[in-house]
Amino acid sequence: MRSTGGTNPGRVGVSGCSYLNDHHVENDATITQKVQSLRIDNPAGQIMIHAGDTGGGVVVHRDIDYHIDQPPTPGQTVTGGVLDLTSGCGDSCGIAYDVTVPASVAVTVVDHAGEVSVAVPNGAHAVDASSKAGARTVDVPYDPAASHHVKVSSDAGAVSVTSA
Repeated sequence: MRSTGGTNPGRVGVSGCSYLNDHHVENDATITQKVQSLRIDNPAGQIMIHAGDTGGGVVVHRDIDYHIDQPPTPGQTVTGGVLDLTSGCGDSCGIAYDVTVPASVAVTVVDHAGEVSVAVPNGAHAVDASSKAGARTVDVPYDPAASHHVKVSSDAGAVSVTSA
C-alpha cells in the first residue's frame, strides 16, 4: 500500500498457521534510518500495518511462536530506503507483526499461507488483489490513476481490501 498523506491508518492483516506454538517470545525494534518502502516476507502469521506518527522512524513489534530449540532471529535490513523484514526461521516459526510506519511508506507483503486483509484510508485506490485459493473482495473506489496503490495476494487464503 502506498499512502501519500492524511491521518487515516492503513492496515494489512495476514493470518497464518497456529500449530507453531511450542515456544513464544516477543521482539521490539525501532528503525530510525530513512525508510521509503517496507517489505515483509513471512511464511505464517498475522501482519498489522498502521500509518502513524513515529517521528519519522518505523516501530516493529513481533510476537514469535516457534518449535525449534532456540528462538529465531528475525531479519531486518535497510538498503536504499527499503526496510526488509524476514522471519529468519523458514517453516519453523510464525511471526505476528504489528508495524507502525509514516503514512508515505509503500508496503508490500509476501504471504505464503494465510488470509490477507487491507484496510485503506477513505478515497479512491489503484488496487490489484488476487488469491490462488480463496475469496477476493475489493470494497473501495477504484481509480488506476490514484496516488494510493494497493497490491495484495495470497497463495492460500482469502484477500480483501476495504476502507478503514
